[in-house]
Amino acid sequence: MAVTEFDPSAEFTGPASSQKVSVGRQVLTRERNDRISSLRAGETEFEVFCECGQARCRDRLVVTREVYEKLRRAQTTLLVDPSHVGPADRTLERHGRFSIVERLEPVAPR
Repeated sequence: MAVTEFDPSAEFTGPASSQKVSVGRQVLTRERNDRISSLRAGETEFEVFCECGQARCRDRLVVTREVYEKLRRAQTTLLVDPSHVGPADRTLERHGRFSIVERLEPVAPR
């Protein structure tokens, strides 16, 4: 009889699958926003997507070129709707319709 390492009574200590999906969603949205920024290179303001990582979020935020470029200097900063700031986020700046947050948990590498 084969022996397996799976123990259904063992406590799982890794991240919840929803956290993995959330980080992956944040990374994909950040990359999409970077492409939007490139396409709108001549514009001083443009629309991007909220980077909160929530599965149902489709919120769009208007940001200035200056703020967006400042935001992208650090890999751990995200652009989110103020009502979407999560427990793993620290608000760095508020700009009316959006907030810039720092991810306190590790963000997946780009």
